[in-house]
Amino acid sequence: QSAEFSQTLASSPLVESISPVGDTLVVTGSGFGSHPSVQLGSELCPTETVSSSEIQCVLPKLPAGDYSLLVINPSTGHSNTDIIFTSSIQLNQVTPTSGSFGGGSLLALRGKGFSSESTVTVCNQACAPVSATHSEIQCSTPSTEASSTTKNCPVVVMESKASAGGFEFTYDAALTPSITKVSPGRGGTGGGTLVTVQGQGFSDIGNMVSIDGVVCDVSHENATNIQCYTNSHRGSVRAVVTVEVKGKG
Repeated sequence: QSAEFSQTLASSPLVESISPVGDTLVVTGSGFGSHPSVQLGSELCPTETVSSSEIQCVLPKLPAGDYSLLVINPSTGHSNTDIIFTSSIQLNQVTPTSGSFGGGSLLALRGKGFSSESTVTVCNQACAPVSATHSEIQCSTPSTEASSTTKNCPVVVMESKASAGGFEFTYDAALTPSITKVSPGRGGTGGGTLVTVQGQGFSDIGNMVSIDGVVCDVSHENATNIQCYTNSHRGSVRAVVTVEVKGKG
């Protein structure tokens, strides 16, 4: 036995145009039926109001890029997919606006069109990613050469082929912690040596000290003086002492 099934263009949903209005996407065309669904790429655009010739749906939080629109009528099938929705990237705020030449400032970028694949640069250097959502990215600023007391750097966020900027981050010598003296200058590899770090720009609380990448446990701290106990280290080495100040780098 056999039966016939007729496929005609006239039976298919037809998308003619789309228009974003705030967080709503208006889709116009024909043949949508009474219970259509709308997709932007692989993401669902939840419908709000529906008629046979117009659909209004709530735009999902899409990373910046181009997305083909598809209307599915459960009775007659899929629409054309040649109508493209472009999700834009937007940068509205960058905080803080200044920090240490040593890097390590936690930078928060707010806007839209972001994703975990977004990249951020400060003076064309990568800002190390910490977290990302559709509307906010946090990253750790890179260090840069202190050629003057301040250095203004453009902040740029990129997603796919789109980018957004218009904000600057200022490296400031006044916000850069510095070490002037470390004593004693040596200790055993087994740890337990009390080390005093003197300098300026430290915090009264929350400083982190490391020696050759090994944490030195802080026992006392203020803006100019930190004391910490070394931990064990494998083998002898002439090591660099690093102080990381919360919010300054």
